[in-house]
Amino acid sequence: MIEKRKAFYFTFRKDTLLATITAFLMLPVYYVNTHYGMDSVAVFFIVFIVVGHLFLNTLIPAYLVIHMGGEELSGLGITTHNLIKSIVISIILAVISSYELMNVAKDFGDVDLLPHLIFNGFFGKFCLYMVGYN
Repeated sequence: MIEKRKAFYFTFRKDTLLATITAFLMLPVYYVNTHYGMDSVAVFFIVFIVVGHLFLNTLIPAYLVIHMGGEELSGLGITTHNLIKSIVISIILAVISSYELMNVAKDFGDVDLLPHLIFNGFFGKFCLYMVGYN
């Protein structure tokens, strides 16, 4: 006998509500960054980096997973399992994306690429966490 299962299962809980609220709160963060962050490094750093990415996209999800979900840091993908493979893949992704970054930077004249290249390296690592490679 074949067991029937739902193709999609969803349970709305407090953590789902909080995640939805943080997603909607990113809209004004993007708005402020688009209209004011390009002209002011301080606005970009405070609004986009601190409020948007550090608080809404990092600390709140960590709180949901660790405190509300009762998991450890491994629930966030922070482990040493497959660390070497993960670092190698991150470097490869950073190199691939950096090639296009250097082409775009030529159009803007004298651009310090080091912060962008470092960010690309971290972003590749973040992507591996998000797809659950660990």
